[in-house]
Amino acid sequence: MGGQTTVVSKGGTNQFHGDVFDYLRNDALDARNYFDALDKLNFNGFGTDKSLNYPGKRIPPFHRNNFGAAFGGPIKKDKTFFYAVYEGLRQTWGQTVATNTLPGNCFDSGTHVVTASSLSACSGVATSNINPHVLHVLTAPIVPGQMGLFPYPNANIDSSGIRLRGATFNYSFPYIQPTSENYGQIRLDENLSNSDTFFARYTHEHAEQVANRSYWYNRDYVSGAMQFATLSETHIFSPALLNTLRGSFSRNLVFGQSTTSPRITDPGTILQPGQDMGGFTPAGSVTALGFIAADGRYVNNIYTYSDDLYWTKGKHAFKFGTLINNFHIPENGHFNNRGNVQFPTLSNLAQGIYSYMVTLGGTLSPSQARYWGQKTFGFYFQDDYRVVPRLTLNLGFRWEFGTIPTELKGNNWQIRDLATADGNTPTQGAVPSRLWSNNPSLKAFSPRIGFAWDPLGNGKMAIRGGAGIYYDIANLGALLFNTSCCQPPLDVFTTINNSYSSVAAMKAA
Repeated sequence: MGGQTTVVSKGGTNQFHGDVFDYLRNDALDARNYFDALDKLNFNGFGTDKSLNYPGKRIPPFHRNNFGAAFGGPIKKDKTFFYAVYEGLRQTWGQTVATNTLPGNCFDSGTHVVTASSLSACSGVATSNINPHVLHVLTAPIVPGQMGLFPYPNANIDSSGIRLRGATFNYSFPYIQPTSENYGQIRLDENLSNSDTFFARYTHEHAEQVANRSYWYNRDYVSGAMQFATLSETHIFSPALLNTLRGSFSRNLVFGQSTTSPRITDPGTILQPGQDMGGFTPAGSVTALGFIAADGRYVNNIYTYSDDLYWTKGKHAFKFGTLINNFHIPENGHFNNRGNVQFPTLSNLAQGIYSYMVTLGGTLSPSQARYWGQKTFGFYFQDDYRVVPRLTLNLGFRWEFGTIPTELKGNNWQIRDLATADGNTPTQGAVPSRLWSNNPSLKAFSPRIGFAWDPLGNGKMAIRGGAGIYYDIANLGALLFNTSCCQPPLDVFTTINNSYSSVAAMKAA
């Protein structure tokens, strides 16, 4: 079970008040990481002007500026109030990234460029059997003056560029990761009468980050935006009866995209027409060119209604309530949109004999778009029963369940009978749209009991205890995301697995 968190937002008063703040952290007192590389060339913008003046500076730059302001007060005295806040974050975080590139003997000793003869030397494959397309990919220009997707090793290597025994990586490079975030909230409070109060609150947050992956030109561009709107009304019927009614809407949007910077446009590196470079694993001992498995846009919309009633009657303090969530989750993931190819060994790489390849994805097709809908319902009752002044019983019951997630556009089905199901015909032996058939959450009944006892009767000692049955509503985010992949015939891509280890074996077969 997770923890329970109650968040209370601040409201305005009859006095204007506010504050501003700024928090700054930098690398002035940072210690050097053992693996932080020398930055003699100020490579990739690593460092600041200080590192230009002092070449060889090892400590990565770090700057975090967290700032904001808040202001609130009356719009109409004793009746209407406002309160607004803003918070911003700007951060540049220097990192030393460690990875494994091709071993040094795969490069020409003079130019540090992969050639047919150098690839032959490190793989054991005769020069005449070197695959020309693979050689082209390994030498494809990224930026002027630098050839090849894989850089020459620069760490933990001997004079020939071979990784030292016991070392876990042979290449490191510096990278500055930028992050920005903006957060704002405004709240309005209204005293409708002596027995009625109302508030409205809106919150917006937007964040962006550019992260690095395996090599200096790999980039993950990730951005997110969250919006929350809440309306709440509290009515006092009598000193013993109070009700709070609340409605809200929340929206969480995440956008992710992997690419190369600068963008690699050489046709020889493209696995999927019209896409950026795909995944590429040259050998089991070499770090793959990694990209996010699925670029895309993911949205989670939640409409929420809740009502809580508090009633005091004699020795009883009753609480009744309900919480209803209506989820609308449109997702558009692009699984395998760039393709992926893997080679198990350098020998296989040199000959162009892959072990695994994804050759065709449903990238920009609506087949990978899903629009999920689900509702959750929660109902509870609680009685704090003061049996005697020294003993209080807490009696409660909760019933919370969720509906079966349903694809609102009909782009999903689940197989009920494997004997009659046809993978190419979604209506045969299958139930369209719903994610599964049975709903065990309908039986999620949760009774609970607790007590508080004052054995001495003077308020100086208390003995408390309790027991209950608890259930969680399943978090289905990852499951719903994964359903947009690999459901033929809605979404089809081809995977080729190759068990041959040599060209001769392939020809013989």
